[in-house]
Parts: sequence; structure tokens; C-alpha cells
Amino acid sequence: PAAPAAVGAPPRSRGPWARKPLFIVGGGVVALAAIVGAMAAGGVFGGGDDEPKPAVVLTSPTATATPTATGTATETAPVTATADVSGTPSAAPTAAATTAPTVAPTAARAIPVPPTPVPPTPIPPTPTPAGPPARSIIAGQWTYAFAITSNTCSFGPSVGQTVNFSFTLDEVGAATNDGYISAGETVAITRQGFGFLGNYTFTFPRFDFTWKEDNGTDTLTNVYSSAEQGTASVKEIYTYPNPETCAIQASE
Repeated sequence: PAAPAAVGAPPRSRGPWARKPLFIVGGGVVALAAIVGAMAAGGVFGGGDDEPKPAVVLTSPTATATPTATGTATETAPVTATADVSGTPSAAPTAAATTAPTVAPTAARAIPVPPTPVPPTPIPPTPTPAGPPARSIIAGQWTYAFAITSNTCSFGPSVGQTVNFSFTLDEVGAATNDGYISAGETVAITRQGFGFLGNYTFTFPRFDFTWKEDNGTDTLTNVYSSAEQGTASVKEIYTYPNPETCAIQASE
């Protein structure tokens, strides 16, 4: 047998008789019969010259001899190659188609719409206080810092010393409690650390009020320049039954 053909190579030739029957009819048989006849004529198959020789019958090359037995031998070469040996060129491999990625369409960007301006809620103006009534002062606490200007007593602070007084002035029986003490209104006065002094009728711009001390009296005189400011002075007078009559005066 022939060697296996290489993959992709053309089939190997084994000659003109490859894969043919072992016994050939036709012209080959005629030629063989002629040779046998000649050999018989020459005494190859026995017999001498004295034996009758059969006549040689030549058969035309075109005659067809029918063999008594027909044997057909088929030889099959082992095939191990899996390649296409028919000689037909294989089609070129088809490249895999590449699909471009699908790009999603970009959504149209919405144009921002500015919000509708909302007008601010108007804030009502704060009413301006009407201010203090005419000829009045603020009710509440008033504090004084007095400097001693004279002292005829054998006791008490010396000249130049400072003494402090604090009073609370409250409206009494006013028609409207507006926080101010107006001229003609009743004012209740309390001295801090001493106690209630009494009710007085307020006057403006000068307001004097007097209260009792031990064996003496005190008079405080106010001169107001506004509802919140002013100047003042105080005078203490001591009389009998004190051992002496004297006075202590002080002013801001």
C-alpha cells in the first residue's frame, strides 16, 4: 500500500493499473492466446513433429473474450488524513463580523427654568413708641450718688465723702399705667434699705419730697432735664430732742 497522503496534498499516483482488476479482458487475453498458440506450434506443450499440431486461431484484437471467472480485487489504501483531498480549494475562513456597540441616544437636556420669584411677605413696621408724655419721668428705680458739701453736726460723714441713695418711684392710681410718672400724678416712693416713705404728688421739672429720719428730716430736691436725667441735692436737719441742732448737706 502507498504511504498515507499528507494533509492537504494531492493524492499520490499509483500507476495506470492502480485499483484495476487483476485479470484484464480484451486485447490482453488475445495476446496471451497468440503466445500459447506459438508455443504449441513449437512443441512447448509436448508432442513432437509426428503429432498433429492444432491449428492456431488468431483472434482479432477487437474480439471480446469472456473469461470463465471474473475476479475483482479492490485494494483500499488506509486513510488517516482528515483533510479535503478532492483538490477543491477550501474557502477562505470568514472573519467573524464585529458588531459596533450600540450607543444609546443622548437624552435632550432639559433647560432649567428659573423659579418664579415670590415676593417677600411684607413685615408691618414696628410702631414707634410715642415717647414719654410731656412733663414726665420714667417710673422705676432712681439712684443718686451724693457728695457731702457741708456738715455742722458732730457726727455723720465728712465733707467730700460720697453717700448713695436709691429710690423706687411707682405710679399710683394713674388712668393708664404707661410706665411714666407725669406731672399731677401720685407717685409712691420707697427708699432702698429704709422702707416706704409715702405718696407724693409729682411735679415737673422740679420735684421735692421729704421724709422723716430719726430725730430729723430729709428733703430731696430733683431738677429734671428729661424723662431720664436730672440733678439732685439732699439736706438732713436734726433738731430737738437731739443734743444739738445741725444739718448735713450733699449734692450730685
